[in-house]
Amino acid sequence: TLAGLERLSEKLVSFGHLDAVRLPGLDPERAPVFPGGIIILETVFRELGISSMRVSDGALREGILFDLVGRFSREDARERTIRSLQERYNVDQEQAAQVEATALALFNALAQRWHLDTSQSESMLCWAARTHELGLAIAHAGYHRHGAYLLANSDLPGFSTLEQRNLAALVALQRKRFAPEELAVVHPDSRETVRRLAIILRLAVLLHRGRGSAGTPAFAVRASKKKLRLQFAAGWLESHPLTLADLEGEASYLRAAGLLLETA
Repeated sequence: TLAGLERLSEKLVSFGHLDAVRLPGLDPERAPVFPGGIIILETVFRELGISSMRVSDGALREGILFDLVGRFSREDARERTIRSLQERYNVDQEQAAQVEATALALFNALAQRWHLDTSQSESMLCWAARTHELGLAIAHAGYHRHGAYLLANSDLPGFSTLEQRNLAALVALQRKRFAPEELAVVHPDSRETVRRLAIILRLAVLLHRGRGSAGTPAFAVRASKKKLRLQFAAGWLESHPLTLADLEGEASYLRAAGLLLETA
């Protein structure tokens, strides 16, 4: 905390000389550079308005190791993390794969129009689809919030703090009310991207509400900045009345998020 840093600064000054600095847990070899680090940290706290800071369990060393492992194995460490989460929380991987396929179909149709055409956006959407049901391991009621909590508070090797927040926000926004407060934790530069990815994920989850093995329904997409139209094959919506009802409810949710959803 800032108050703790101030007390520590006063304590260091009281020693009078670097050679006299003695603190519990402080290696004598680090004592000469320790006061300089405290001054920098205290200044950062003051200039950025920070009241407290928490020590990370990981460090640059771990990040470099994860990066190197990924390069040698040609696999992103984040992919292994997502698989581990699926196994740990007994995720229905068939359902997750179907939601991911539909989400990707929507993404490919909307990426250019919605300025989502980056590999990072696509990967984040896929990871969210694969983990969107994590919260079922806790309870069915509000499982999207439970899943978001697990993602936000678990150790996710390979993911940066910002990526972890984005992933948790996507899972939190997958259903029910489109809660703007869930976007508050997302960095402002990523907020619009996460909002649009969340809309895609919501629709993919909704279109697989029946948990069957029918695969992705055929549809066409037309979109503008504030309007999205889904066109299904003739008679498909009529033969899936519960999905139609959910889409009508979703239109109300998305209207609050600034998007007009139309279906035909």
